[in-house]
Amino acid sequence: MLLTQSTTLEPRLYEIPEGITLAADGLTLDGNGATIIASSPAHNGITLTGRDAITIKNLTLLGFHHGLHARACTRLTIENCRFTHTAEQPPNTAFLDIFRPPEDPYGGGILLWNVTHSRIEHNDLSHQMCGLL
Repeated sequence: MLLTQSTTLEPRLYEIPEGITLAADGLTLDGNGATIIASSPAHNGITLTGRDAITIKNLTLLGFHHGLHARACTRLTIENCRFTHTAEQPPNTAFLDIFRPPEDPYGGGILLWNVTHSRIEHNDLSHQMCGLL
């Protein structure tokens, strides 16, 4: 799903397997208590690339590779969200390789790659291998 304007969701369950891409600056995505699920962790819940002044709030995302994947962004505000049950490494494999590059990251709640001047607060990043990357 591609969003190019601010959006407030209805407070219900949504299945959006390929996630949401925010494709304009200055947007607010207000989940309004909604939950977005994926059937497999093949995609990110929310993807932002090169965005400025984005607010994401009041939203739950379950079952994605990353709940939120942001790259080269400024002035993000992520608040009152829950990112959980993201992709994990299979049992009995290498765990938390500190030399793993950002181009091939572990799954996790929020991945911030080259993100500056942002505020991340009052979020739940539990029940996954990596909360914040």
